[in-house]
Amino acid sequence: MQRRDFSRILFASSATSLLATTSAQAQTAAPFYAQTAAETTAGVTPVNYGYAPGDVRRYGADPTGSADSTTAIQNALNVVQPVYLPTGNYKITAALNNGVSKRRIYGDGPALSVLRPTGAINTLVNTASLSCVLMSDFGILGDATTLDGITQAAGVAFYESRFENVDVWTGGRAFYLPGEFNTELVNCQGSSHNANVFELNGGNSTALRGCYAHQVPAGKYGYRIYASAHLDSCTGIDSPEGGEWGLFGANIGSGDPVNANYAVTFTNCDIEDFNNTGVRLRGTGVAKITGSVFDAKASGSYQAELYCEYSNGLVIVENTIFYQKGATRLKKAALYGDNDFTVMMIGNGAPPQYDVAGTLYTLPVMCSSYPSYLQRAININSLDVGQIFSRYAGTAVLSGGVATVMFTVPQMYTGYLVMVTGNANEIFSVVSKTVSGFTIRSSNSASTASVDWMLLRKGT
Repeated sequence: MQRRDFSRILFASSATSLLATTSAQAQTAAPFYAQTAAETTAGVTPVNYGYAPGDVRRYGADPTGSADSTTAIQNALNVVQPVYLPTGNYKITAALNNGVSKRRIYGDGPALSVLRPTGAINTLVNTASLSCVLMSDFGILGDATTLDGITQAAGVAFYESRFENVDVWTGGRAFYLPGEFNTELVNCQGSSHNANVFELNGGNSTALRGCYAHQVPAGKYGYRIYASAHLDSCTGIDSPEGGEWGLFGANIGSGDPVNANYAVTFTNCDIEDFNNTGVRLRGTGVAKITGSVFDAKASGSYQAELYCEYSNGLVIVENTIFYQKGATRLKKAALYGDNDFTVMMIGNGAPPQYDVAGTLYTLPVMCSSYPSYLQRAININSLDVGQIFSRYAGTAVLSGGVATVMFTVPQMYTGYLVMVTGNANEIFSVVSKTVSGFTIRSSNSASTASVDWMLLRKGT
């Protein structure tokens, strides 16, 4: 009879049971994230080691909004690390200060991760010269008593940074960055009870894409940019009872904090429901509005769609549509200027007119010589009028009182006008006009005069 070693079996069974128990405990144990070197350097001690570094709950933030989360979020910001705002509502009672470059502050979405400031405070303030900061996917929801949403301390620069999918509703300015450059705002939304919504310094590399200025109070602007910017697919506003769409450029004499030339480009923008003016240009600069729409409000009255206070630069309005939904325009044209300014309109979006301090001017219209073909493409190779006239002008030397002129480019019809003048006291006339040329004849049958000629016709 074979003898079994029950001691071995019992030991093996016990070992298996112990391993299984240990494995189960490992699977059910809460995670533990030890204090990081960055936290130690910043003097920040986590209060809940179950959350990863950077998660504001690690420092005691309350996503339910019941407890004050100001200190907890500030502790997260004091550490050189990304800062994560999980889904929730976070009560804020003092300004949150960000002094770290090259960091990310992010949440789960602008309607999910929400900072809720209370009282007369700014919400998120950049306190040092910062670069390469990314803020994305969170919201700020204040009320009429709160101040600015995202801003910067006086005298510091903010550059090479990006805001994406950030929504701000507040009493002051939603985004106030008076010292920024090379900044992008992408799919950001804002409203203000008492101030401009997007107020930026502006620069050649400042860009707003897909932004929306919603509620704007009377006398304020959805987009207030002191200098240069590119606005692509930006829209607003929703408050025709008082607010304006955008003011670009700055002049201390007009009450602005700085003097600045503007250089702005608008592509595919919806400039809608403004109270008095859509786009307002201040000071010297250049602007191009292309592929966009002006939608004046439906009732009441307004001043004009495009208002240029003064400028010696060129304003180009290209393939842009002007709609009047019912309100009465008080100026004589969609384009209005306090003083003379240089403007070019391309496309049939509005009558080619502009109003300069009450005087209506009609702009030149480029059209086809064949009206039935409506419009034709126009190619301007040079603005040197000498090249234009050299094609339809010249000098002919008479022989026996006669000279024949042949065109380099045949004319389309014979109804053109030719002006001639010579260096002799004679009478010159034009005869035998064809599409290929004409003859100059002098009253002196023996004339050898030198005669200048110039052709005038429709399209010349």
